[in-house]
Amino acid sequence: MTRLSDEQRASLIAGLTTLESRSDLILIDTSAGLTPDVLSFVSAADATIVVATPEPTSIADAYALMKVAVTQARDAGREPPRLLLVVNQARNRAEARRVHARLSMVCDRFLATTLPLLGMVRGRGARAAVRARRPYTIASRGAACSKDVRGAGGRCGGGRTRRGRGTVAKAGLVRRWMGRG
Repeated sequence: MTRLSDEQRASLIAGLTTLESRSDLILIDTSAGLTPDVLSFVSAADATIVVATPEPTSIADAYALMKVAVTQARDAGREPPRLLLVVNQARNRAEARRVHARLSMVCDRFLATTLPLLGMVRGRGARAAVRARRPYTIASRGAACSKDVRGAGGRCGGGRTRRGRGTVAKAGLVRRWMGRG
């Protein structure tokens, strides 16, 4: 889905419209990068979950996406997107917090926007499931990575979080994606 034709985009919108009327939450996993289709999903979404690893190139790519998305929204007179971070392949919570602190600081300083940490996914336990071509949340239900994904998922939809904050999702993705919301 790196480049959708007008016909493909219309078909996707029709499918999403049907899905949105029957769903509490739609989670769209886009490719990495700054393609027009990725940026159109970001501009339409209630919240954008940016996934970064502790690697410097991943951190730089994550910041680039956030910078372009925020700048485009402001240039168009729209509210900047709501950004949330998931740190993937973290060795531990401390490493995830360091990645978050670094990205949060540059978002605050250069983009004047906040970047809450939605969660982390510890790297161990996922590798064997990837090699076996099975989702690790199924292959290794008790592994830390599986628990981390379920925890972050619970904060995306389905009620309130443990700390009483609301979820990240609202209705209206398709209307916003088509420029009517």
